[in-house]
Amino acid sequence: MKRAVLFDFDGVMADTFRYNFEAWQHVLAPLGIRLQPREVYLHEGQPVRGVLGGLLQSHGRTLSEAELRHLIDEKQRFFREHQRARPLPGVVVFLQEVKRRGFKTALVTGTTRQNVETVLSPEALALFDTLVTEGATKHGKPHPDPYLEAARRLRVAPEECVVIENAPLGIRAAKRAGMTCVAITSSLPAEDLQEADFIFRDIPDVQKHFDRIYRL
Repeated sequence: MKRAVLFDFDGVMADTFRYNFEAWQHVLAPLGIRLQPREVYLHEGQPVRGVLGGLLQSHGRTLSEAELRHLIDEKQRFFREHQRARPLPGVVVFLQEVKRRGFKTALVTGTTRQNVETVLSPEALALFDTLVTEGATKHGKPHPDPYLEAARRLRVAPEECVVIENAPLGIRAAKRAGMTCVAITSSLPAEDLQEADFIFRDIPDVQKHFDRIYRL
C-alpha cells in the first residue's frame, strides 16, 4: 500500500512549458540556435543547468562557465517576468483529495523554489508536506536523489511512494528511486513515456484510477 504521492511541477502541477520554451528561445536565439518544442520537452525534468547543457550539446555548442551562468540567470528572469501559468485543471482538487485520505505529499522538481512560488498560490503550496526544488540534492533528475530526499523527509519507504510525472527524465528518476510512477501525456505522447508504470491523459484521469494505483 502507498503512503505518499509525489508530484513533479512543470507539466504536472502547472502548464509552464509555453513560458519555459519562450524563455529558452529568448536566451538561445542570439547564439543562432533555433529550438523545436520536442527537443526541449525531452530535456525537461532536470535542473535548468542540465536542460541548458543538453540543448547546447545537441546543437554542437560549448560555452564558458560565465556564459552558462549568464544564460541561466537570464532564462529564469525572463520566465518569472513573462509567465502566466496556472495550475492544470483538476490538480488542486486531486491534491486536496489525497490529503483528505491521509497520504503525505511532496513537490519534487528541478525548478527553483522562486519559480514555483511565482506560479502556485500559498494555498496550493500549503497542500504539500515538503518541497524538493533545485539545489536540494547534489544530483538532480534523472538521478533518483530528489525523489529519495522527498521520501526521507516524509519518513516513508521509496516503495510506498507514487510519483506523478510527465517527462522521460523524471520518470527515470522515479523508477531508479524504486517508486511507482504514473505519467500523464500533458507534454509528450504515450510512446515517449513507456518507462512509467501507468500512463494517463491528465490528472482527473489519474484520480479516476487512483484506487487501483495506490494498492500496488
